[in-house]
Amino acid sequence: MTHIRRPLLGLLSLLVGAVTIDRFGLQGAEEGALAPWVYGLALGAVALPFLLPALRRARPWALLALAVGAYLAIKALLPHSPGLGAFRLHVAAVEAAVVGLAALLAHRLAAGLEGLDHALAAIGFGDYPALPLEGPQKLSR
Repeated sequence: MTHIRRPLLGLLSLLVGAVTIDRFGLQGAEEGALAPWVYGLALGAVALPFLLPALRRARPWALLALAVGAYLAIKALLPHSPGLGAFRLHVAAVEAAVVGLAALLAHRLAAGLEGLDHALAAIGFGDYPALPLEGPQKLSR
């Protein structure tokens, strides 16, 4: 159960940490540190491994690259507000880290749940029976 407990605790800690960073802010008291679309992207990075079995079975770095690549693409396509000034590397690094960590933790949690699902199916439906279902069999000569 540790392979499920740790990623779940990590996802919850990441959420609390992201909200805390956003509340106290890296930019100042008038604005939050993380853009609102970053939370949506992190939610998508968490949901994808649960929705697509191919991503559950893929290497964790593939999902990380997909999530951070999506972040960079959206960041490049969104127009910058005139009041925000120049590109701030520290804010972008925190946003990319939140999205990337969410993707990695979600991948580990989804893989752990899939492993638990297979184990419960094997126990419940007899994929690997410990005892023969017919009972003791007599040897015929």
